[in-house]
Amino acid sequence: MSTQVSTRFSLREVVELTGLSEFTLRGWEGRYRAVRPQRTETGRRMYGAEDVTKLNLLKDLVTLGHRIKEIAPLKEAELRELLSAPDSNPSVTHAVQSNVESLFIQGERFSWDEIRRILGRERKKSTPEKYLTRFLIPFLVEMNRRIGQGRISISLEHIFSSLIKEELATLRSLARGSTRSRPAHRFVLCTPEGDHHELGLLFAFTLLSLRGIPSLYLGPHVPKQELCETALRYQATHILVSSTLKQGEGPVDAPLKYLGFIHRHLPRLSSLWIAGRGFQEVSDPSGARFQQFQNFEAFISELDRLK
Repeated sequence: MSTQVSTRFSLREVVELTGLSEFTLRGWEGRYRAVRPQRTETGRRMYGAEDVTKLNLLKDLVTLGHRIKEIAPLKEAELRELLSAPDSNPSVTHAVQSNVESLFIQGERFSWDEIRRILGRERKKSTPEKYLTRFLIPFLVEMNRRIGQGRISISLEHIFSSLIKEELATLRSLARGSTRSRPAHRFVLCTPEGDHHELGLLFAFTLLSLRGIPSLYLGPHVPKQELCETALRYQATHILVSSTLKQGEGPVDAPLKYLGFIHRHLPRLSSLWIAGRGFQEVSDPSGARFQQFQNFEAFISELDRLK
């Protein structure tokens, strides 16, 4: 008689199978009880195949805008049903989806005036923050999806990126003078040296501006030493570093080396926040030195906690 042996995976193997960072995985497990791995005699976590499946489903749903605290208790069948729903993104209405689709249709027709008209109409329909989170972010997500599928030309990608930057600048102009009188937090934002992709960082900077949180935008391609010197003079409490480059794609430092330098030179920094696919494989053994965001929804949730 044969005995069926269930497959078990180590923490490192689960990180590789799901694409989640160790930092995120520990947070979902400890804070939200998303999965409950078994322990070996030596205390090592061991995950089942069902845990890996659930984590992948949770990752996909969080990427679409669902809050991890709301979906972590759900069973696998419930997560699959939620993922397969016609509108699985809770923050994107059918009207928004239709207007986002219209942007791409007009882009293929080179109808730039019509694109600006659509953007202006959407901007006037809601508050600046809602326009950013409920329209511009879905627009960016859809653009990135089409880029990955090879459905957008390089020229159209650059034009859309420029239009998004114009809209973000307009929103920031609306936020001038809204800085809190006695701010408790001060942010510095940048991408590491060698990384010139700043669009996601501009979204974060704009949201901070709309919330009246003092922020210094250093932009892309910032050497770690200059970042630390500026943060000291600015008396920053938080640093947000975003990177789209994976190791080997550019002259950027190894992620942990870059982050480690910041911690050594800014020991009094309240929090170091990191985001972007360039940091997806970064894990922090201490579990407390930096905070990692897999998507914009997680970033917004953390800002809510700063109030």
